[in-house]
Amino acid sequence: MNLLLVDPAELTGDATCTLRDRRAQHLRSVLGAAVGSQVRAGVIGGGIGRAELLADDGTAITLRLTLTEPAPAPLPIELVLAIPRPKVLTRVIEAAAAFGVARIELTNAWRVDKSYLHSPRLAPDALALAARLGAEQGASTHLPEIAVYHRLMALLDARWPGPPAVKLVAHPGAPPIETAVMGPPAPLALRSGRRAAGSRASSTRSSTAGSRQCRSARRSCVSRPRSPPRSASCSCSSDSSAVDHVERTRRG
Repeated sequence: MNLLLVDPAELTGDATCTLRDRRAQHLRSVLGAAVGSQVRAGVIGGGIGRAELLADDGTAITLRLTLTEPAPAPLPIELVLAIPRPKVLTRVIEAAAAFGVARIELTNAWRVDKSYLHSPRLAPDALALAARLGAEQGASTHLPEIAVYHRLMALLDARWPGPPAVKLVAHPGAPPIETAVMGPPAPLALRSGRRAAGSRASSTRSSTAGSRQCRSARRSCVSRPRSPPRSASCSCSSDSSAVDHVERTRRG
């Protein structure tokens, strides 16, 4: 724990709070905090500062928070992830939250085992705890919003329904990406990997739903087969002009 996170509702009018959960145990057994000690702390969705330990009766710890600086802004990144194995899922959420991504979407895909969709680690409370643990480790007061979709197309329709976003589908034999993306800079959504899209049919449907097909300048995107528990990924190589063009488009 690199940052003690406190919920706004836990604070009283004099900026004190009382902890009786795992955080209190961590302060005692791991950090060795005693009365008078100070630790780095922050309020979820708020600022960062110090917390002074006022009292500890062995069950509850009372702290007074002093916030001195605004929290770093979350990264402008929305992570879309095919649901991994349950024991990996928690680690992935923690790592993403530690980096400070703005939002996480978990989705079903062709190579996702259907039993993963019923894992208790997908429960809202379990995902929220993993995000909180990651934020504590990454010293961030931002907890990414996490959504779970049982169909990839439902995710795409919900998050990128149409204009003004430019929607591209990586597909072998399609025009190079630098010719597919034309006009002034605009938000860009790139869908890569036929297997990650669920099936050839779903890729076709997404390409007809306002998306244009493209490929990298040097070679087409190719889905690499992997072991069944993992989702396939798309590996592309492109020349610098294509990368620069996409980067300028993304910034816009």
